Formats: sequence, structure tokens, C-alpha cells
Amino acid sequence: MQNGARHPHESKVLRRMVDEYLIGISPTVIAQSLDADRVPPPRANRWHATTIRAILNSDRLHLQRWDHADQRPIVGSWERLLTPDESALVHVSLLTPRRDAARSSRTLLGGILRCGRCDARLVAGVTRHGKRIYTCRTASTRCPSPNVNADQADAEREVAALDAFAAAQHPDVPCAQDLLRRLRTARSNIAALAAAFGAGDLDHASFLRMRSPLANELDHAGRDLTTHNRARILMLEPAEVNRRWGALTFRRAMVCALLPFDQLTVRSGLPRPSSAQDSGGTTPGA
Repeated sequence: MQNGARHPHESKVLRRMVDEYLIGISPTVIAQSLDADRVPPPRANRWHATTIRAILNSDRLHLQRWDHADQRPIVGSWERLLTPDESALVHVSLLTPRRDAARSSRTLLGGILRCGRCDARLVAGVTRHGKRIYTCRTASTRCPSPNVNADQADAEREVAALDAFAAAQHPDVPCAQDLLRRLRTARSNIAALAAAFGAGDLDHASFLRMRSPLANELDHAGRDLTTHNRARILMLEPAEVNRRWGALTFRRAMVCALLPFDQLTVRSGLPRPSSAQDSGGTTPGA
């Protein structure tokens, strides 16, 4: 800020961070892209995800400052960068669990596809014959669901995402301010329940029963946030989508925001290898 006005260069960087974050790009990827474009960081010699999160959560970005006399936040008098709805959505994104598109991955659908049998996330791997697959696997057990041909799955979801973008069916988005209030209330109530359980005021069964609707509220908030992500992606110009399509992280964001849940759930695929040795190189969440 310069005398309450936005700094020309810094405001462009901040705007870029917010726009990326609100379509589902993670702070880690935002930091990497800023480094790749040689945008100078505020400190040190490179950008970090923690720096991005701190900036996105800063009072100044959200037009607030702390009144030390009254010990409360008050509205700042400088030029606004975010709309009130954008400010609310940034806070919602910071408070909700990490979304599928934000998960670190070297593949398009790793950690995004879900198993139709056990609802676990599929991870990427390569068979001993060099075939790329997505498979359902945990640290100790393997789901009997079949493997998925990764090349075919990637191609099908990319086409589906582009078709959904071309159809441009803009969703009805829930009020961002209400979404933030719901999310904060649910998180606060869960924290209060956990404190009561820790103090011995609630037994385990009561804690789980009372926590269940609050956990559902958090899940609904995450789905509502995805609806906002979808709406913001659909506002992009086709030329912008074409320009950015080569970036894996952008394609992951497109797939997560535009495809319905059933298209990201796998119920059939390749037969399982007869031996565990037939599948190797799998990295959970990759």
C-alpha cells in the first residue's frame, strides 16, 4: 500500500494469488508458479506455501486492522483489493480441509478418483510392464477393486472437463458470507465438543453422535466451495483456458470443479494382477 492506494506491482501479484486459490490451486503450486515466473518474494530467495497462506490470511488483504485500544478488528481505510464475497471465500478455503485439486500430484487423477467399492482415493502406479494405472491401495491392505488404465482415464476426464466448460452451465452458488458463518459455527461447535469430551463431560458414543451432523456440515461446506470454484472457472475466457491447459495443476482444478462426483468414482477397470509384484512404483496420493 502507498498512502492507502494499492501498489501497482504487488496488487497484481496478490490478485493472481487470490484468483488461483479460488479455483482450487494450492498454496504450494501458487508458490512454485511465482518462482517459475521469477516474481520476487517478500523475503528470502523463493516463495513458500506458508508465505502464500500467511498473505491470504492477512488482515490487510481483507481490509481489516486490529484496534489495540478496543481489542477488536475494524475495517481498514485503504483501497479494497477483494470483494466481500471473495474475502469470505478465501477464508472458507483456508478453513476447509485440503481439496482434491490442491493435493500434490504428478498425475491428473491421483487422489481425485475414488473407489466405487470402498470410497478410498485411488493412487497412481506403474505395472512391471510399464502400464500406468490408478489403483486402490492403503498402507496395509489392498481393496479387491480392479485397477484403472491411467492413460484412458486421464483422456476421458480431460474431454469431459472441456465439454463441461464449453456447455457453460453456470451453477447457482450459495451466499459466500453465509457459507463462512456456517463453517465457523460448525468448527467452533466441534472444538467445544472435543473440549467437553476431553474434560470427561461427554462419553465417546455421545461425542460421536453429536459430532456427526457437524462433520456433515463441514462436508457440505466443502461441496459448496467447489460450486464456487466451478463458477469462477466458468467465468474464464476460452482463450485463457487454452493457454493454461498445459499446466497439470490447472487441469486438476478443472476436473475437480467441473465433473460431478459420479464421473470421479470408478466402479470398473482392469483386472487385478495375480501377484503384488505385478504393480510397482505406486506413490500414495500421487
